[in-house]
Amino acid sequence: MPLLLNDVLEIKTFTWQLNQLGINVLHWKVTSVTGTPATNDIEDLYSTAIAAIYKPLLNTGAQYLGTSLAILTGGAFVPTTTSNNGAGFGTGLGNPMPLQTTGIITKKTGFPGRANRGRVYIPFPAINDQDGMTGNPTVAYVNKAQTLANYISTFHLYNIVAGVTAAELTGVLYHRSSGTTTVLNGSVARSKWGVQHRRGSYGKPNALPVL
Repeated sequence: MPLLLNDVLEIKTFTWQLNQLGINVLHWKVTSVTGTPATNDIEDLYSTAIAAIYKPLLNTGAQYLGTSLAILTGGAFVPTTTSNNGAGFGTGLGNPMPLQTTGIITKKTGFPGRANRGRVYIPFPAINDQDGMTGNPTVAYVNKAQTLANYISTFHLYNIVAGVTAAELTGVLYHRSSGTTTVLNGSVARSKWGVQHRRGSYGKPNALPVL
């Protein structure tokens, strides 16, 4: 399926540990196109790039699985495409933290209010990423999370064939009630852990997705 200028994309990243699935939902707007870039080609490039950022944030028992992409704008329904490019185990050293523990990124726009902010909960950190004195994330972990924060709040040009086929994606906040977007103007990795109870040890087992 070709991408069109001003398409809004919903790209989900999938991670996995034991029987629990971590899903981060990110939104992007197509802000330039060259030629007729296809969703599967762009998603393969995206998954490869984002995998290199995610895997250092995961403990060695957790896995980055890949991504799915859906177009939220345009005419007819567009089936979701998937990619497992870059799939593999995390590289964060030490035993796993409790399954419900997460890093936190706050997405920001140029407008005030909760409706103009968002959060990303990063799953499956390693115990070595926790400061033994404070119980908070280490500076090294926050720096790794900030790499992800920077990535999702800027634009990226994905070249399929240099000078012939490409698409530029810009990170946005998607407002489901109105179907509109606001461009992100920065994201911040927080120096405290978050919690998602549904991913805890008593959480409902998830099915492993096929990507």
